[in-house]
Amino acid sequence: MTEPRPDWPDVLPDAFVIIPRKAPYAIGLAAAVLVLLGLAALASGASAGTRFALLVAAATVGLAGSSLLFRLLQAGKPQLIADAAGVKTTLTPRRIPWDRIERVRIMPNRVGGSARVGVVPVSLDEALSSRTDTGRVIKLLESRQRREGAPFVVSLATSGISPDEATTRLLELAAGRAPVTS
Repeated sequence: MTEPRPDWPDVLPDAFVIIPRKAPYAIGLAAAVLVLLGLAALASGASAGTRFALLVAAATVGLAGSSLLFRLLQAGKPQLIADAAGVKTTLTPRRIPWDRIERVRIMPNRVGGSARVGVVPVSLDEALSSRTDTGRVIKLLESRQRREGAPFVVSLATSGISPDEATTRLLELAAGRAPVTS
């Protein structure tokens, strides 16, 4: 993204922004609703055992649908913004300057998953300094750090950005102030 965005006044014009697209989540949510309607239609004349099995299937599809609805609502919003001044994610209240970032890592595809960008700040407390719910968030981020190798992780799945493009842009923006690896 090279043009300035009027709705993000503090973002520099050379920013690299990861924004998930809405279409994959909208399609998934529509499919979940259709499956639920189909299960309801099947249950109308079924025996008690079959209705129970359909209820379990409907609950499973409902959980998947609620996850898709949440992701659909989040899609279209920036998940990561990197510019010459630093990096901001959805969980950081403000930009983390490049000299306060330990490393940025482009993590490869997982089985059945997509590539991700991981940001490791020098200090989690400092990165979250102006949040009010830091205790709960720090526990979540420490868990993510152990699982994924970085506390701030953003998927490239529906953004249309390749891992190579992400690495190139982040290397340019970091300009040697923080290591960017893939």
